[in-house]
Amino acid sequence: MTQATKRQYLEAEKTTLESLVSELAADDVFERVGLESRLLEVASELTSLQVAAPNTAESELVFYGAPVHGSAGLDARFTSEVIHLYQDLVAKTLAAKGELRAMGPIPDAHRSRLHVTDIVRGSFGFRFEELADQESFTATPLFEAAEEAAHLIEAAGQNDEAFVDVLERLNPRVHDAVRSFFRTIADAGATFRLSSARTVAEFSAERLRAAVERVTIESREEADQPLTGVFMGVLHASRTFEHRLDSGEIIRGKADPALDLSTLIAMHLQRGVAHVRVLQWTRGGREYKRYTLRRLERISPAP
Repeated sequence: MTQATKRQYLEAEKTTLESLVSELAADDVFERVGLESRLLEVASELTSLQVAAPNTAESELVFYGAPVHGSAGLDARFTSEVIHLYQDLVAKTLAAKGELRAMGPIPDAHRSRLHVTDIVRGSFGFRFEELADQESFTATPLFEAAEEAAHLIEAAGQNDEAFVDVLERLNPRVHDAVRSFFRTIADAGATFRLSSARTVAEFSAERLRAAVERVTIESREEADQPLTGVFMGVLHASRTFEHRLDSGEIIRGKADPALDLSTLIAMHLQRGVAHVRVLQWTRGGREYKRYTLRRLERISPAP
C-alpha cells in the first residue's frame, strides 16, 4: 500500500471516528474512551506518514473489469501491454524535464526504470518501486517524474480546466504516452486505481470514458502571436502576467521560464507587443486558451 493510499484510509477513518465521538451521549464513558484512544492512534499514524515521506518512486496500479479474474489473476497480454505503457509514460515524463525530441530514443532511459516488487490483491494489480543503488535523502528525479505522471493521469479524470492546465506545459510525446495508456485500459474493458506517494486517482467506467475523450482531442498551437496593448504586470512567484489588448480584452498566462522578470517589471503599464504562444483546445463546444509570454517589445511613443 502506498503512503497516499494509507493516508486516504486513515483520513477517512479519522473523519468517521470524530463523527462517532460527537454523537455519543454523555454517559457513554467506555465507548468514548475506546473511540478517542483509536482517534489518537490514527492521528499519530498520520503524523508519522507526513514525517516519513518517501524519496524514491513508488506507485500501485490496481485493475478491475474484463481482464481481471477476481483476485486470482490478470490477462497476460493486457498485463504486459499496460505495464509497458505505464513505464513508458514515466520514462518520457522524466526525459521531458530535459530535452525530449519529437522522435528517437528516450534519453537516459535507464534512469527511469521501475521494478514490479509485489502483487496487489483486492482486485488485482502491481506495486512499482524505484530500486536505487544507494539511499537518497532528497527526492530522486524518478520520484518527481512518477508523481508528475500520476498528477497528469489524475487531471485527465478531473475536468476540462484541470487537464488543460496540465496540457499547456506537456511535451507532445508525454501526451501521446498518456493517450495510449488510457486507450489501452478502456479498449480492454478495464477500469483502474493509481496511487503514488502524493496521489490517489480512481477511475470508474464513466470517469474513464471522459478521460479518454479529453486526452484524445488534439490541441492547436500558434507558436508566436504578436498582441499589441498595455502590459499590466507580472507576479514574481507564479510568473503570471496580464496584458490588456487594444480591444479592451485582458489576457492572462505564464511568462516563459527563460524570460528575465526584471525586464518585464520595467514594462509595467507600458504599451508593447506581447509575443505569446497560444494553445487552443475545444471540447463540448467550449474553447480553452492558454497563453505563454515568450518576449515583450516596448512601443516607443510617437515623437
